[in-house]
Amino acid sequence: MGCRGTKKKAKSTGERRSGPRYDSVNLLYYEDFDETGEGKRQGIASTENISTGGLLMRTVTPLAPDSKVSVEVFTKLQRKIRAICEVTHVKELPEGGCVNGLRFLAISRDDREYLAERFPPGSPECDKKSPKKRVTRRSRGS
Repeated sequence: MGCRGTKKKAKSTGERRSGPRYDSVNLLYYEDFDETGEGKRQGIASTENISTGGLLMRTVTPLAPDSKVSVEVFTKLQRKIRAICEVTHVKELPEGGCVNGLRFLAISRDDREYLAERFPPGSPECDKKSPKKRVTRRSRGS
């Protein structure tokens, strides 16, 4: 099942990013909650990018916009970051699956400081964007 069928869109506020995003692929565990706070779905996903304000995660099936999600992100440095998030947007990918934008609603001070230290604004990594721009080479004859 792809992202098709997700008719509801999250509120558009123009620029969704509260800070620079860093390409960062990490495994994460997530649990999607319903309006009553009961967990209704859980799974394993991967991050596409991350910042102090939230993350973009790739899943097989879409999450509902505006829903609440608990995540545990396992970084390459073997640190576990826990947060409660809100789904801000969902996009179907041409190759299958979905990306889900998540905004941190609750994250520990230590985890937020870790993200700020690991991915500081203005660092060279900050200019990386997904998807990567394709570089074309000129032929030697031109």
